[in-house]
Amino acid sequence: MEYLTTSAFLNLPPLHSRLSKAILASPSPFSSPPTNSEVETYLQKEDATNQLKEANQLAIPAWFTTFFNTGIYSVIGLNTLTLSFSLANIYLLHPSFTTRGSIARRWYQIGAVATVAHYAFVPLVGRSVRALVGLCDGEKGEGRAEEWLGEWRGWHGVRMGSVDLVGWGCFVAGVV
Repeated sequence: MEYLTTSAFLNLPPLHSRLSKAILASPSPFSSPPTNSEVETYLQKEDATNQLKEANQLAIPAWFTTFFNTGIYSVIGLNTLTLSFSLANIYLLHPSFTTRGSIARRWYQIGAVATVAHYAFVPLVGRSVRALVGLCDGEKGEGRAEEWLGEWRGWHGVRMGSVDLVGWGCFVAGVV
C-alpha cells in the first residue's frame, strides 16, 4: 500500500485503462470535442508530461510532509505493538513447557530482531525525508522532489523486502 500511495502520481494518468475508457465514453462535459490530429496529440502529451513534472515539484513535498507527519505515528505505534507482543510471547513460551513452545519462541525471537532492524533504516531515509520536508518549507533543491521520493521509496523497498518480510514470516511461523 505504501508503494501505491507514494508512486501513483509519478506517472501519467492511465487514460487507456478500462475504467478511464468507460469514463471517457460517457457524454463529454465540453461543448465541442478536441481535435485529434497527431501533431496536436503529441504536443498535448508532451505538454501534459511537463505540466505533471512541474506539478509534482509542488505536490510531492506537500503530500509527503502531510503523509509523513501522520504516518510516522502509526508506524511507531504498530512496531511498538509488534515488539511488545513478540517479547510477551518470548517470555511466555518457556522452552521447558513443550518442544513446540521452544520452536515458536525461537521464531518470535528472530521476528523481534527483525522488528528492531526496521529502525536501522531510519538513517538511510533521513536525507530524503529532510529534503522533502525542506522543499515544502521553501528550502533549495527545486526540481528534485521526484528524485528524493524515489530514494525514499527505494530504501523502503529494500527494508520491506528484507527485515519486514523476515519479521512477518517469523511471526506467522511462530503462530502456526
